[in-house]
Amino acid sequence: MHILTDNDEFLHLGYPRQSESKWKENYYFNFIDKAADAVGIIHFSIRRDIGRAIFNLQGRVGGERLRYSNNIAWPAIDRTAFKESVVLSDGCLTLEIVEPHKKHRVTFENDTTKLDLNYTRRFDVYQYPDHTPSESEAKTDVNMDIEHYEQGLHLNGNIEFNGKVFELNSLAHRDHSWGYRDESGIVGWNWIAIQFESATLNFTQTVSHKLGIMGNGFISTIDGNKAIVKVEVNEVINDAKGEPEIAKYTITDENGAKTDFTARRFNRVVLPMNKERTTMCFENFSEFTNESTGEIGLGIDEHMLNV
Repeated sequence: MHILTDNDEFLHLGYPRQSESKWKENYYFNFIDKAADAVGIIHFSIRRDIGRAIFNLQGRVGGERLRYSNNIAWPAIDRTAFKESVVLSDGCLTLEIVEPHKKHRVTFENDTTKLDLNYTRRFDVYQYPDHTPSESEAKTDVNMDIEHYEQGLHLNGNIEFNGKVFELNSLAHRDHSWGYRDESGIVGWNWIAIQFESATLNFTQTVSHKLGIMGNGFISTIDGNKAIVKVEVNEVINDAKGEPEIAKYTITDENGAKTDFTARRFNRVVLPMNKERTTMCFENFSEFTNESTGEIGLGIDEHMLNV
């Protein structure tokens, strides 16, 4: 396994060209403050194989839809405005690594909206183990050979939107990955990130044409990180529009302990993943119940479906 350093927080230069697979570097942050009526996801993605950078801000603030996306050539020609800590910016949406693995800042500004979100370490990062391509993957040069880590965070900041100021003070989550990421063989996935007062949980179940059903994740607490080795999607209940509203999961950790969770959507953003709108991503901002302890948390319950 690659040993993480402070340098890994920044962009990984030198795209390896021995493969025709898609090579990406992604950064992700979220904000979920139910009391402030502000929820959203922020995503930065570098596609080195095609020389593009994609910037995305999607959410709902004060009951209104907040959205921004931009697709630019990368490397960006003009980097004169970049501070040393700035990793990515298109002039509106910017990511700064203030202190590696401990402090991050995401800002956004255009004519109608301004964000200033400050993220600080809550728990240590969890580094996912290396994915070793199977024989069938190697033959077809389609793989998910990536380095990937995630982290539970504290969030403080503010959003100016529609003439109002929303003050945020909540728990949050981020991830960072880089490497080969070809998702063409994936049928769908459930991706869950929960913030409890006692822990951060992240787990996913992915269905692939080639690899079948895969599930893993982690639990972070003040005592450290623990791997999740099995994820079961027990039930998904749709609303009248046919969109996922309630979901029930069981996870098994590295020690064999099982825990049941129920996700109940209180807000959502729906994102098409292709022009034909045949692949949709339902970003549910949900209240989660740990059915064993009764503890309540907030987080993302993401459903990617081919419809």
